[in-house]
Amino acid sequence: MPRHYLLDDDEPVVYDANSISFTVAGNPLAQARARVASARSAAAAAAASPNRRTWWYDPNKRMKDEFRDVLDGFLDNKPYFADGVRLEMTVIFVMQSPTRGPDVDNMLKFVMDACQGYLYNDDNVVFHTEATKVLNNHTESTGSTHVMVRRL
Repeated sequence: MPRHYLLDDDEPVVYDANSISFTVAGNPLAQARARVASARSAAAAAAASPNRRTWWYDPNKRMKDEFRDVLDGFLDNKPYFADGVRLEMTVIFVMQSPTRGPDVDNMLKFVMDACQGYLYNDDNVVFHTEATKVLNNHTESTGSTHVMVRRL
């Protein structure tokens, strides 16, 4: 199966002790709402955890794992930033035109969740965010996500 996300070879990964910047090629996705498991998977979950009444799952898990695989390819030490560090995150989403695409806040949630455990242990250390969605008019573009994280 083809991968949705790849590291953009045209954009280098730039990092130092206080910041990291990288570009992931692939049309940006948005965080979808958590879903309740189907009856079949709920039965399997009930067998594993008989005291739970509701089984939720993340419909974006496979795509987040692909995004994390890209991070895994260039990050040796995870998480990149130590616990207790306050961070600022800037993300630019380049969308395939002519679609307006999903809401920028849901795309930001997807990236923040996918970076958890790789750039930071918990996204509650991100104190400032800036997200921009850009429509690309080049037909050969598949979209991309530019991520810049730095210490405050």
